[in-house]
Amino acid sequence: MMRGLVIIAMMALATDAFAHAKLKPGASLTLREDNSGIKTGPCGSAPRSANPTRLTAGQQLTVEWVETINHPGYFTIAFARSGDVGFEQNILANIPDTQDSTADLPHNYSTTITVPNQNCSACTIQLIQYMTENPASPTKYFSCADIQITGGVDSPTSSPSPSSSPAAVPSSSEDSGKCD
Repeated sequence: MMRGLVIIAMMALATDAFAHAKLKPGASLTLREDNSGIKTGPCGSAPRSANPTRLTAGQQLTVEWVETINHPGYFTIAFARSGDVGFEQNILANIPDTQDSTADLPHNYSTTITVPNQNCSACTIQLIQYMTENPASPTKYFSCADIQITGGVDSPTSSPSPSSSPAAVPSSSEDSGKCD
């Protein structure tokens, strides 16, 4: 009887840990929190990282993320200069969710963005997964990485260079998120 309860408890824990989408841990960005179940924007409740990823304005950055539970929808990658505000005005990429199979989860994605031309010591890259089963009110999952940018302009009114809608590159689970 006790063994059965332990197995049920372990299954419940495994299910709770398997959520929706997040920036990929150990990739090009250091995550603020390694949790794919954050439904509170803009970045959940985790404090800023003490060791943000250091980037140079204008550099090409490959952003990688994983979708752990399949839903129809799309992803956005956005930028905030400081205080986790202004993401809506600084969308760097809109990416459709193109992987529909539930058999090959997790789905790995990557896209290349241009790092905004701004100096900032406490800026953030944000991933949002928009699930569109209910188009009137899409469910969102959030993931953030703290960054520092040097070599850019200092004007807080400058906005990131608009990208030409980069395409996400889906990849198999076995190839660590890189495409062939």
